[in-house]
Amino acid sequence: MSKVSVIMPAYNAANHISHAIESVLKQTYSDWELIVIDDGSTDNTADIVKQYTEQDSRIRYLWQLNGKQGKARNKGISISKGEIIAFLDADDLWLPEKLEKQIDKFHNLTADLIYSSSYTFVKDFDISNAGLISTEEICLSGETGFEILLNKNLVLILTVLCRKDAIYRAGNFSEDTAIAEDYHLWLKMLLTGSRFYGMNEITAAYHFNPQSFTGNDKEALFMLPEVFFNLKKNYPEQARRIQPYLKKVIKKNLYMLSINKKETQFKILQRFMVISNYQLFKPVFWIFEKLKLYNLSLRFAYFIFNYLP
Repeated sequence: MSKVSVIMPAYNAANHISHAIESVLKQTYSDWELIVIDDGSTDNTADIVKQYTEQDSRIRYLWQLNGKQGKARNKGISISKGEIIAFLDADDLWLPEKLEKQIDKFHNLTADLIYSSSYTFVKDFDISNAGLISTEEICLSGETGFEILLNKNLVLILTVLCRKDAIYRAGNFSEDTAIAEDYHLWLKMLLTGSRFYGMNEITAAYHFNPQSFTGNDKEALFMLPEVFFNLKKNYPEQARRIQPYLKKVIKKNLYMLSINKKETQFKILQRFMVISNYQLFKPVFWIFEKLKLYNLSLRFAYFIFNYLP
């Protein structure tokens, strides 16, 4: 059997984490360890997790100053004993046969990363009324796989099983809190030779919070330019392929900004200027801000990101 190290970041997760841990304990595949990284929680997350560590030696607890999920996951990976890594956030769930179903395919397909379909739920998980995020049976590798994933992130992190050495080869998760660190890592892994396989079977359940979804969706969208700019900087040979997708996500961001609070527009637009090496335009946006020319600033940004290299 191959040991699977399950990495679980947790921040003020007292309301949900026991359900997540129980879903790991119920796995039909038993050769696992669960590493809970407490990301500076101020509730009683620690007390709940420590109760489980006393009951099962496969569960470990580690506390860190709040550094967000990228840092927490890297910390967990660094102390993990298994050569295969899985991820589960503290408010999500696994189905009982998740690891057993995936570990066989993982070895048979000689994949570096395998992912699958997932249920979605709002409050209490119930298969009879759960939503579904479906994954098609597909292999992602090389330039073709990179191109497919550039167009859309197909990989749900709670369904992932991957080789630790492939994560290290790609440079681990980004610890920049302004970046979509999981999507960033998947793209880096493909660029460093990893092979992904999507399986259609449902192995997990993603906790969907409708009250925060709109805000989270916008936040994730605002992080995507950081992903593409970073890849262009560190993989310049891929810049030509990345540029069209960068422009597409910038257009989406500009639309979201147009319906967002005016006060946040300049902060985000100026951030785009910095990460895209268009800092010379910052004085122009400063003038727009002082004159409260919000719509003009959006049009100017649209021009910059669509017509300049």
